[in-house]
Amino acid sequence: MKITQQKSRINRTARKILREIRRLRQYGPAYAWWRIRTIGSDYRKNELWMRKHAYTPGELRAQRQEGSIPGITFSVIVPLYNTPERFLKEMIESVLGQTYPGWELCLGDGSDEQHGFVTEICEDYTRRDERIRYRKLEKNLGISGNSNACLEMASGQFIALMDHDDILHEAALYEVTRVIRDRNPDVIYTDEAVVESAGIHRIHHFFHKQDFGIDHLRSNNYFCHLTVFRRCLLGKIGGFRSEYDGSQDHDLMLRIIAVTDRVEHIPKVLYFWRASETSSANDNQAKAYAYTAGAKAVTEHLRVSGIPGSAFPDQPGISRIVYEIKGKPLVSILMIRKGSYQELEQHILSIVEKTTYSRYEIVIIDAMIPDEEKGADEKQNRDEERRRIRQRWSFIRFFDQQPGKSRYMMYNHAVKEKAAGDYLLFLDAEAKIISPGWIEEMLMYAQREDVGAVGAMLYYLDDTIRYAGYILGGDHCVTPHCYRHSRGEIGYFSRLRYAQDLSAVSDACMMIRRETWERFAGFDPAYTASLGDMDLCLRMRKDGMLVLWTPWAELYCGDAPGRRGTPSGLRDFNGPDAAFFRKRWEKQILAGDPYYNPNLSLDRGDYSLAWETVFRSRRQCRREGTGKT
Repeated sequence: MKITQQKSRINRTARKILREIRRLRQYGPAYAWWRIRTIGSDYRKNELWMRKHAYTPGELRAQRQEGSIPGITFSVIVPLYNTPERFLKEMIESVLGQTYPGWELCLGDGSDEQHGFVTEICEDYTRRDERIRYRKLEKNLGISGNSNACLEMASGQFIALMDHDDILHEAALYEVTRVIRDRNPDVIYTDEAVVESAGIHRIHHFFHKQDFGIDHLRSNNYFCHLTVFRRCLLGKIGGFRSEYDGSQDHDLMLRIIAVTDRVEHIPKVLYFWRASETSSANDNQAKAYAYTAGAKAVTEHLRVSGIPGSAFPDQPGISRIVYEIKGKPLVSILMIRKGSYQELEQHILSIVEKTTYSRYEIVIIDAMIPDEEKGADEKQNRDEERRRIRQRWSFIRFFDQQPGKSRYMMYNHAVKEKAAGDYLLFLDAEAKIISPGWIEEMLMYAQREDVGAVGAMLYYLDDTIRYAGYILGGDHCVTPHCYRHSRGEIGYFSRLRYAQDLSAVSDACMMIRRETWERFAGFDPAYTASLGDMDLCLRMRKDGMLVLWTPWAELYCGDAPGRRGTPSGLRDFNGPDAAFFRKRWEKQILAGDPYYNPNLSLDRGDYSLAWETVFRSRRQCRREGTGKT
């Protein structure tokens, strides 16, 4: 065992060295110098990232010269409560420094008598700039009450939410204005950075977000900062509600997206969230009460939306949602036999012993036809094995297929001719169940009218992730989602801990409602070996349906240690399947995955920063005639 572990460490080290050599050859000396400068320092790495993506002085001057756009004014609302003097001044100065001038700053102050300097500072700023509005409240009304006092002062067409100790990037409102002018959304949110209280140059980490996904928002208020929305929406939903203090922004956003789906995301770091001693950015336990309020807000959102279900806190800031299952529909589990009948029996036993859902059937697709030369003996053995399995489990059904067909064609035929269920569950024959409620976890999402396909969390036998959804884009069309994590890890901003909308999931464990399957005519038989499952998911999404992945349906699905360094499940990048996939989905591939931020790497699948966008390939520069990087 020790020798095996030592070899594994050596192999990992060798792969890292080879990877760095490849990147050095691809990106040139600039990459090498950056690696030397940032060794052992995430702060320096993050600072360099911001510097590489910074606006030039000329760009900022040009933004200021454009002036305001009629009909686009912002009310930046900031509830104050005992704000430290330096933080208060830096917050106000960051608003004053905006390159877009069409704003007003609304300050509602609930500070106590011991913090009288807050009033002095704010009144001084109101005398210096008439766009700053300040109201001293008779008493502290709580964060929701203080925020509502700010809303009463607001006159802008758009509301921008800001905390009292945070900082806006100077181009924040300008970038939001561009999106409003070009796309006319009702809600806009941006990426953000968490910074040390000592100053914004000490960047602790970035939060590069995905585009809008309803299931993301229900589980996690990832909009967070900076969020901007139309003030007219308040007439439909009202303001902040004190019973959700701590998660009042989440509650407000859930009510807003119930009346509009015009949401835009700006994938740029335009907000700096300060990690002070009492901030949830620094300590998740600092606002533990907020997590209970967040789950309460999600449960209320489901009730108002007419969706039976409830939410409860899981990870800090993350809610786990349980939807009610309607009735007890029949689920058809379809598996393609790979090994011997003894091995098949073990996999069936895993399903039977660990599955709590009782109403299902298993359809075994068998394309392993007995050798004609061996004749009747093999056929008799096969029939005996099947009879024995059916005597043990009456819900097992066998469906013979001619060898040479793709698994997609076999699945299509089996659904049409053998499967009787209202829900179809495609399952790898090597899968072994971990979560007893795996069918219920998938079924409760598959029952939703807006959901097309549901995927599960699949692990290798050593507990590293094999399948957790797919990211569209990159050199290989599709990149595995978080595949380098291990079981129990929470992933990038807890994304491995909540159900979410994705571009595609694997048919190694995929559930689809039968009527949805028939609507899209199943898998496209044009795919012979791979990518057919992702093609079906993209066709569903193109038609307006969601593809959802849940981490709470957990299974083991084989082990392939020799393929750890390559994207799992994509066996032929250069064959006819990949060429057909690229041609059909070229527009979507070039546009990038809406559920993956363009600032994150596509070649590593681990949510690390995409330094390849900073240190461009020297070969690419030569092709473009731009010289060195």
